[in-house]
Formats: sequence, C-alpha cells, structure tokens
Amino acid sequence: RDRIDAIEATRTVNIDNATIRYAYLSQRGFYPDDPFKANQDAYDVQIPLSNNQGDAFLGIFDGHGKDGDGCAIFAKHNLHKHVHGFVNARKSQTAAELTKEEVHHCITKAHVETNRTLRKNPKVDDSLSGTTAISVYFHGRRNRMTIANVGDSRAVLGQAVTGNLPESAAPATTSRNNLKAVPLSRDQTPYRKDERARIRA
Repeated sequence: RDRIDAIEATRTVNIDNATIRYAYLSQRGFYPDDPFKANQDAYDVQIPLSNNQGDAFLGIFDGHGKDGDGCAIFAKHNLHKHVHGFVNARKSQTAAELTKEEVHHCITKAHVETNRTLRKNPKVDDSLSGTTAISVYFHGRRNRMTIANVGDSRAVLGQAVTGNLPESAAPATTSRNNLKAVPLSRDQTPYRKDERARIRA
C-alpha cells in the first residue's frame, strides 16, 4: 500500500465556462534488486494557476536515472511557476488575449528555464538523470487547452462517440458511452526523424 499515492475520489472544478474532472494515481515500480527505490513519478495540479482564476495547469513528470526522482520533483515545483511568470509577463504587454503562438512561446520558455535552473541546482545531480514533462494548460476566455510535452509521457483524450466502433477501436470495457482515444501529444524520442536531426544538429 505504501507504494501507491492516489487521490481518494475524482475532483470536479469549474474554471470560467469549463468544468475539469481529474484524478491521479502513482505507483512506485518494483525492482527486485532495489526494493526501496524511490518513486520517480510526480504530478502537479494548480487550479487555479496562481491568481489567474480562468487558468489551470496539470502536469505529469516521469524521472529517470539515479536522481530521476529529484528531477521530477524539481519540475513539479517549478514548471508551473515559470509558465505563470512568462504568460503574465506577456499579458502585461498586450490588452488582447494571447494568441496560440504567444502561448506556445511562453510555455517553451518556461520549459527551457526550468531545465536551466535544474542544471544549476546543487541538490540534484542531473548529469545522468532527468525527467519527462507532459502538461495541459487551460487558459483564456475561450477555454483553450495547450498541451506541452518533453520526452515520452503521453496525453490522451477520451472522446465520447455514438454508434458502433470498428472492432480495432472498440474500448476494453463497456459503459453508457463508448470512448475513442485521441492522442494529444507526440513522443519526443530519437525514434522520430525530426528529433534525431535536432539531436545531431
């Protein structure tokens, strides 16, 4: 039981005109040669995101390497702060709602800054360790959702569908509504041609 960290029940919150239902469960892996290895997963729920009542941030971090747990926890405590900081700095320069490109730029800068400050942190050795980061940022009057991804953690949307699904797309369990899995992210790994090119550049 001490290997599992989970919410007791699904939570529902309202931000502006959107309703978010979320839950989390993290289970420490079992390693026969290291039975007390730390859980290297972390999650972050910021609803609302600081004083922005219409914004919310949810993130998942999967550490790897000797200090992967420290890297994941560092990202959990810092990424949302950098997202908030860069978004608010940009909002202070314009009266209009941020464009998709402006939001993407702010979130990219937040990830780069989180990585930069992690590298400088003397308490975490990230030389051979790191973490993935998959997050969703809800924002704006139109209830936009921006997905950000570093590494190979995934975001998937369960879309309610009516009628019969093809057998290959049929859900594993049946319920009142059938759900179709819709990927919201692409793995950032060297298996992708563009990522191999980026690494070699």
